[in-house]
Amino acid sequence: MRNLLQSLVDYLLPVRPNVNGQRINPNDCLRFLIVTAIVVLNGPEVFLAADMVALLDILGVVLFMTAFAVGYRMVGGAILTSIQKILFPTEWAVLIKLRQPSLVAYGMMRIGINALLILAVCLGVVLNTAEVAKKMG
Repeated sequence: MRNLLQSLVDYLLPVRPNVNGQRINPNDCLRFLIVTAIVVLNGPEVFLAADMVALLDILGVVLFMTAFAVGYRMVGGAILTSIQKILFPTEWAVLIKLRQPSLVAYGMMRIGINALLILAVCLGVVLNTAEVAKKMG
């Protein structure tokens, strides 16, 4: 990998002839003078502008990652709430909160049956997916 300073010098002050073997265009040699004049006339503002561009690039990445993380947490929270509603329906959870032994046992039984049914459906989906994958592969 070439040095950054060497690449800059090669771009601003080309010393090699063109591909066709012609002489160097005089306008190519003036690029160095133009860049130098801009830096001298503007002073530190040129470097400040370059720093601001770099900071805006970093800020854009940080804002994107923050928005991505917040969206992930929001979707994750919604998914967890949906899973909780599926596994522990409100009607059956109220039976457990009443603290009467017969109602707690009935509520736990209903939630257990619900969990077993969901587990059976998920197991069937996984087995069918594995069977389809075997047929395809």
